[in-house]
Amino acid sequence: MESLQKETVLVEVCEIYHKISKLDILKPSKDVDSLFIELVRTCIPPSSINIVTLPANVQEISRLEFDILTEHYSALGQAPERLAFVGSGPMPLTSIVLATYHLKDTIFHNYDIDSMANSMASHLVSSDPDMSRRMVFHTANIMDVTDELKEYDVIFLAALVGMDIDEKVKVIDHLAKYMAPGALRMLRSITERDERMS
Repeated sequence: MESLQKETVLVEVCEIYHKISKLDILKPSKDVDSLFIELVRTCIPPSSINIVTLPANVQEISRLEFDILTEHYSALGQAPERLAFVGSGPMPLTSIVLATYHLKDTIFHNYDIDSMANSMASHLVSSDPDMSRRMVFHTANIMDVTDELKEYDVIFLAALVGMDIDEKVKVIDHLAKYMAPGALRMLRSITERDERMS
């Protein structure tokens, strides 16, 4: 029975992933919102799925950002001690996957402007003692965060932070101004044009 439940969750998550990856833009809309709500509802119930035992093609999707991070951060010869994720939302999957399987000693600071999103995210990790110890949630507009940005070795910027190119450039410039020298910035995009700019 448990095996069937794991298989069902995996199939559902992969189906949602493929639907999301086919979208031209991730800007909030009825279709985009419904897919992310469906993803959250699928992932919230407790599950004993171990990413290490997943098929190689699925692991490759989970490892994409970690591989990019490793490629650019490995020159420093160590894992980041403190990582920030800006726009982490109610289900901070990148932080959770990185913390669980790849960066097991790193402290993750998750920023979101929405206090309800942070409350949901905090609740999501609260049952895991290690995860709840290493996950910190801040309710703030990142444009109001300055000196704290110097504390992070890596900062991820979610695709939906800065809903148009001008806003996103302002956020990127703000991060560049206050981040520590040598810190790594990881940018997600919501359109092809955005990706070329980042």
